Amino acid sequence: MSAPARRLAVVTGASSGIGAATATALVAAGFSVLLGARRVARLEALATRLGPAANTAPLDVTDTASVAAFCAGVEHCSLPVNNAGGALGLAKAAEADEDDWRTMYETNVLGVARMTKALLPALRASGDALVVTIGSIAAFERYAGAAGYNAAQAGARAGAHPREVVRDLRHRDRHDLQRARELDQRVAAPLRLEGIGRSIDGEAGRVS
Repeated sequence: MSAPARRLAVVTGASSGIGAATATALVAAGFSVLLGARRVARLEALATRLGPAANTAPLDVTDTASVAAFCAGVEHCSLPVNNAGGALGLAKAAEADEDDWRTMYETNVLGVARMTKALLPALRASGDALVVTIGSIAAFERYAGAAGYNAAQAGARAGAHPREVVRDLRHRDRHDLQRARELDQRVAAPLRLEGIGRSIDGEAGRVS
């Protein structure tokens, strides 16, 4: 009897940090992974370590054409992990650099929207998909010099509301608000990168 086909997870911002740790945990859990980031050499080095279950492609989530090219060959996807993001600058709001604010919004908010929109056909085709968006405590807690990042993270959290994801997929017979809350509670305290990856893997285990 042949082994069951691996489910596919797509991880953005996978060249380092949380993205790389998540990819490692998901491969160990039996997923195939498609890894995207701008730093292709780091992606390829990670894929070499992870073995044949990992594939890579260049991805800039701020570029609609890049997102379309990255997602074009994905027919089925069980788990997209929106991890690409970042904070720029520590200027006060009165001295804000508009380019920094614009880049943070493009990456943290519109990047998630672009990826989710592009992958929706593949998510529907999977029959039972879970969308994970990595956020920051900056969505809740302000800190000095982070007005732009606070705003971007609050927008990302609002845009990734689990009820909206479930409504869009239209294949769920239950809604995932409680599941998302449980995940929030597990990762709210500071964790090592591997711990965050395992938390995401734990949620992925519920995808049939």
